[in-house]
Amino acid sequence: MKKGEKQNTTTTTITLRKLAWKSIIDFSSKYQGMTIQQIYDQHHTATLRWYYYNYDKISFIQEILRAIGIEEEDEIKKPGKDPEKGKEVDKRKNYNARKYCAKVFENDDKKAIASIVSESKRRRRAANAKRVRAEWSDNTIYSKSSMAWKNQGH
Repeated sequence: MKKGEKQNTTTTTITLRKLAWKSIIDFSSKYQGMTIQQIYDQHHTATLRWYYYNYDKISFIQEILRAIGIEEEDEIKKPGKDPEKGKEVDKRKNYNARKYCAKVFENDDKKAIASIVSESKRRRRAANAKRVRAEWSDNTIYSKSSMAWKNQGH
């Protein structure tokens, strides 16, 4: 170090960030500024599991881990990541969801069936709307005859 230079003493090292329900996400552009509780309330548990298994220095309190479906035997040593284990846990969770749906239909639980069917319809409508927006998003100027042609399904 040369004479007259100042030594940088404000170096910070983050070894592990343990998130609670009110912790704000600042490492994801999609959920920037949202709390863990808000993401959980939107049923994005798979996203929270993905953060846990794919980010080195991000962890959650035990309560959140259990809420998003990570049991004690599925936990990994932090700081560290294990994307393969995350995929394994997600496969198991999807298997359990399919098993739950089969059980609901087998028991003829009308309220649960209606919930599953309405969610399926909502997703299908959203996918169709996205497809239609993509079809109409080109910068073509539509004349009266081209619009009539489009509306007739030709």
